[in-house]
Amino acid sequence: MAPRPTSLCSTTKVHQIQLPMHPLEARVIFYPANGSLLLENVQETDNGIYGAVINMVESEASRTLLEVLKPVSRPWIWSNSLLVQSIIELFCDVSEGRVDTIVWKKGGKPLPQERDFCLSKNLRILNTPEGQKSDCGSYSCNVSNEISWQESSVNLTIAVKSWE
Repeated sequence: MAPRPTSLCSTTKVHQIQLPMHPLEARVIFYPANGSLLLENVQETDNGIYGAVINMVESEASRTLLEVLKPVSRPWIWSNSLLVQSIIELFCDVSEGRVDTIVWKKGGKPLPQERDFCLSKNLRILNTPEGQKSDCGSYSCNVSNEISWQESSVNLTIAVKSWE
């Protein structure tokens, strides 16, 4: 179901604007010269469909979709285990921004096809079922959305199990 439009303004003359009591009222500036509105201090909670009714005629309403995106923050990467022959998982997460795409690399290149790497459904977890010394190296996680991208790397060192 589509979100309901929020009517921000009604105009009876090009040089006047009447805003209903609305939380956005203090952040909206109307420019009579071209009939445009400026929404200041935009926040993610402002997402939605907005409508402007011209000359009090609903059929002449103009609607627009506003989507506010935060840039993605730099991802952080960590691992659950660093032992040979154990499941090695690398986790990639961000604290801010909607993530649309995640790309993992090893040594700055796409993941080697000859290794049995598995990615979680949301691509945030990279795992190998049986860690090997050849899995050591630099891994990077690149996260992006429509307006930004960030990348972080971690140097993975896998230890040999020692039995006392």
